[in-house]
Amino acid sequence: MIKILMAMYDITAEQAAARFPAAQFVLTAAVAAVFVWLDNNGTLDGVGRWMGRTLREVLDAVSED
Repeated sequence: MIKILMAMYDITAEQAAARFPAAQFVLTAAVAAVFVWLDNNGTLDGVGRWMGRTLREVLDAVSED
């Protein structure tokens, strides 16, 4: 599959290796932007409540008090 993509885009392994960090940065920035947008719209509020409730239950279960 990699050889097919490299042949399709007419790049060498060295060129692909040089472009990978830039592509990874763009992909990471896009995913981060989606999460920021979802957070600003309040979409992730339920996830935060669920995580907090679950962590509190775990802490209560393992605490020695």
